[in-house]
Amino acid sequence: MMGRPGSFEKIVQDGVDALSALRKLESERKLSVEGFLRASVEIAGATQDRIEACAKRLDDGTSAPAARRFCRTIATQYRTPHFSEPYPHPSKALRIWGDEESGIQLNEMRVTVAEALAVGALWATQRWPEAFGSCDSAAAHARAIKSAKETLDELYDKLRATCGIQDLILEHVSLSPSEREAGHAIVSFRAFPEVRFSPDWPQRLVEAAAAQRQAGMVSEEPEPVPSPRKKVKRVQAGSGAGALA
Repeated sequence: MMGRPGSFEKIVQDGVDALSALRKLESERKLSVEGFLRASVEIAGATQDRIEACAKRLDDGTSAPAARRFCRTIATQYRTPHFSEPYPHPSKALRIWGDEESGIQLNEMRVTVAEALAVGALWATQRWPEAFGSCDSAAAHARAIKSAKETLDELYDKLRATCGIQDLILEHVSLSPSEREAGHAIVSFRAFPEVRFSPDWPQRLVEAAAAQRQAGMVSEEPEPVPSPRKKVKRVQAGSGAGALA
């Protein structure tokens, strides 16, 4: 290991930046409102105008209650973090979240199950826009994650090539006499003594540095200043919200 002074620490910090970028991407897997709705319409093989027309018919409050209930169930499911993108299997979706009556009513309305799923997506994005992410394309997002992982792997390789004896601590105290005589040593890193030298040490070193940075960011946050206590006028009997009844 031929180390260059100063470069090792810099690569560790670059690794922390790359790891943070990867974690951020992985936490934003869910499609945006626009991306989720667009993907749902594409799965249905329809247009957004067609889906909006179907939604209007299904939401009239009188006809096809089972079909409407199925679409609302889908909307509720899409609200959860379990669906980062639309469900791609219409027939299976009907078996899981619908029933025979739902299928009959959709058929009578000439609305396909895939279109009903898109209606559920439309209602979910309208009702709970905050439940969706910031990614407009699942394929583009997957490519971004792949690129971020490759960047991190390159930095791990750079750490292996750059690490020198000046970056390590050799410990003999914890070893038995025979181990010390044999020249064995416990090898850890000067910047992070808790990280022992092992096959996956670059990953563990960067994770330790990331945890240290995060702890530093938390400790630097200012303590909340308590707001001054306000005198509250005692409410007389018969006043307040109850009096509005």
